[in-house]
Amino acid sequence: FTGISDEGQHSISVVSQDLAGNFSTLATRQFGIDYNSPVLTEVTLGTNSAVYLNAQTTIAGVATDSQNGNNGTGISHVLITSQKNGGTVNQVMDDMTDDSAWAYNIPAPADHSADGSYDLVITATDGAGKTTTINRRVVIDTLSPELAITAPLAGELVSSASYTVRGQANDNGGK
Repeated sequence: FTGISDEGQHSISVVSQDLAGNFSTLATRQFGIDYNSPVLTEVTLGTNSAVYLNAQTTIAGVATDSQNGNNGTGISHVLITSQKNGGTVNQVMDDMTDDSAWAYNIPAPADHSADGSYDLVITATDGAGKTTTINRRVVIDTLSPELAITAPLAGELVSSASYTVRGQANDNGGK
């Protein structure tokens, strides 16, 4: 068939006829047309630059499709994958609910086991298989830096109102 250019739900009805003039029963099929990819937003981090976190954070957003509310295809699911420090890619969320909102908790346990750099890929897929992707980088750093004052020495007397304080800071592999 040709000539159907509008997005949305459509139906087609067909009847067949044989050489003797007999007609089949009417066959009707419903189908949808979806030309557009879904719209995907992430509203917590909101940047393509690295975001540094020292506690668990929930990122969230919305995925919508031009066919939502039109008895159309809508959003099939939102998938998030995570890759820590360039290692293995792991699926961390697959939201297959019918609503458009999604959320994912980024863990940051106090034992520092999750510390590192994470590349998150958030992908929304609509019912027609079209996708939209957002990339985010998150650095989890739950270790506090160490600080040591090296001058003045403990109990030292200084002879001027102006003095340069010296020290060292070490972030112990953090950022």
